[in-house]
Amino acid sequence: MIIQPDFIEHWRTRMLVDLLGGDEMAPMYVIRILSHCNNRKKTQIEPMQNPGLKALCRYDGDAELLESSLLESEWIEKTETGYDVPKFAEHNAQLVNSWENGKKGGRPKKNPI
Repeated sequence: MIIQPDFIEHWRTRMLVDLLGGDEMAPMYVIRILSHCNNRKKTQIEPMQNPGLKALCRYDGDAELLESSLLESEWIEKTETGYDVPKFAEHNAQLVNSWENGKKGGRPKKNPI
């Protein structure tokens, strides 16, 4: 999983901090979401709703505020069954591609000459 060096100061991260009332732990909530995706080899968090998202992030505040803030700052997108994490796939394209190739048996073995 790749986290860019400017992650803490990225406009999306700073927007999330502001939306959560200046909560400087906000970057950790995003890292927990990204780690969840990485560990499960998926770019979706499903099935999950507000209380699950709050528990995943270990957020102490209101679950609806967390969800709306993550949606507004574009870290997640709401789906019918849970959430999509499109930025994970964008920034970890090679990793996601490897997951897909692994489902097909992975990289073909080299033939000895």
